Amino acid sequence: YQNSNAQSFELVPAESKITVFGTSNLHDWTVTSNSFSGFIVFDNLATCEIENLELEVPSTSLKSGKKGMDKNTYKALNTDDFTNISFALKKLNSAAPIDATSFNVDSEGRLTIIGNSKAIPVKFKIIVSNESICIEGSKKIKMTEYGVEPPKALFGTITTGDEVKIDYKLIFKTKQ
Repeated sequence: YQNSNAQSFELVPAESKITVFGTSNLHDWTVTSNSFSGFIVFDNLATCEIENLELEVPSTSLKSGKKGMDKNTYKALNTDDFTNISFALKKLNSAAPIDATSFNVDSEGRLTIIGNSKAIPVKFKIIVSNESICIEGSKKIKMTEYGVEPPKALFGTITTGDEVKIDYKLIFKTKQ
């Protein structure tokens, strides 16, 4: 069943960014991806009724700017067997208007990392403009909850904290 009023928007990777912030016993670290895909579908754009939202981030698109660290990240994410990290919206709890063009969204989704899926609560802000949809938010997760062994370096002398913070700014535009 396809809703005739449904409006679909496609992610614009060049204008979007996901950054993961982590800690270690030596220094804080970040990895960033701006080459991922996704889409959002609204039943009703005016009231921010989201029907579907999906994202797929290639694990090897996460870059720190340091080759050694990237290697440790990809090893922890088992990129040979699991090429993508994915998120899918499962339930829209509420979309509270902030003003005429933006909403605070409270939702539940399914995050999958190295084949392990977990239902997680996600809150974010949606800004609607004529040409695009912007989703902004931040989410903390523990790597071990997804079976990810926090990366170590220099023979275990550098250890990373289990909790990471994921900041995201996603820009979607109408499918052409």
